[in-house]
Amino acid sequence: MFEWLIHSMKAIYNSRITEEENIQISADNRGFCYGDGLFETIVTGPHRINLIQWHLDRIERHMQLLSIRLPKQTLKDLPDKIEQLTKENQIEGNCRTKVMIWRKSGGLYSPESDEGELLITQKKTDKQLIRQGLRIGLCESARNHYSLYSGIKSLSALEYVMAGQEMKNKKFDEIIILDQKGNLSETHIGNLFWLKDGKLFTPSVSTGCIEGVMRNFIIDFYYNLGTPIELVEVNVGALEGAASIFSSNASGITYYERFKHTLKDPSPYLEPLIKRLQQP
Repeated sequence: MFEWLIHSMKAIYNSRITEEENIQISADNRGFCYGDGLFETIVTGPHRINLIQWHLDRIERHMQLLSIRLPKQTLKDLPDKIEQLTKENQIEGNCRTKVMIWRKSGGLYSPESDEGELLITQKKTDKQLIRQGLRIGLCESARNHYSLYSGIKSLSALEYVMAGQEMKNKKFDEIIILDQKGNLSETHIGNLFWLKDGKLFTPSVSTGCIEGVMRNFIIDFYYNLGTPIELVEVNVGALEGAASIFSSNASGITYYERFKHTLKDPSPYLEPLIKRLQQP
């Protein structure tokens, strides 16, 4: 009865702004049929760092790796398009933008084209930049495998979905995925970090983890600060005696209170990073 009072969210499909509900995806869409594409999650807001250029750099590198092409002007205009869409959607505060890119229809496993299509959607998010989780555990149902493409945020995310399902069943707040060798790799929604013996560690991309934008920013930040951070291939035993464990993704940083043992709040160590992340 009052449907006209509900604010309909808008999206950008290729170059056109349209209502989300009007977007039609064909049955032979390659993203849907083969996971032939990638996505990017970008969180913006008045009290958080702007990492859009980091996201754009990753999009361009990973599109090149997948041999998917969009017009150069489309990528160049992406920050303006995101800002325009935020205004159209009347989003104030933190905004979560999802950019999806897939190869145009045609062919089976062997595509007929390298041309891509683009979809940008948005929603308001209340997730804080710095968050506190409770209990983090180990995933048994999914493993990461390194390849030339494993660092890409692919449209095929089945391993992460199943890891998330296991997390819910085990009543964890987050879950750690290992690689095929039993090395620490990442969490089901972010990159993994831990503090031990006064040093900061994170798994190498050789473990098959996603090459996260926030992960790259954190690594770059501490390198420039002159504080050592080690990119490692180590098994779960490396977390024994860890003072703190936290994860990162586009939304920010989440630290945990327990992994087989009680963990400390890493905020004192992360204070300079947290201050930087709170600067637009």
